[in-house]
Amino acid sequence: MAKKKARVNKSQAIRDFIAANPDAAPKDVESALGKKGIKVSSGLVCTVRANAKGKPKKVAAKKTVAAKKAPASDEISLGALLGAKKLAQQLGGVDAANKAINALAQLTD
Repeated sequence: MAKKKARVNKSQAIRDFIAANPDAAPKDVESALGKKGIKVSSGLVCTVRANAKGKPKKVAAKKTVAAKKAPASDEISLGALLGAKKLAQQLGGVDAANKAINALAQLTD
């Protein structure tokens, strides 16, 4: 059985060469690795060099808590309705609650 030739990781070879020669141009890296028998393109060298710098980190969007908006004049929130129901029960009915609210309105005017 024939022995398989050891595979060379081209990207790792480029990273190793760049670590030893950080100012080398892509064509220089290509020719130097070509002399070692590793065939790479200058585009691959540029890609490996760019990826070595790391991708810019995306700033996570801050999750904002939606501000409670005031209900429109014709809208009543569920919480307000439940409060009104509780008030009506405490005062003995809707009519009594209406009278109390009207009296309160006269006091605040």
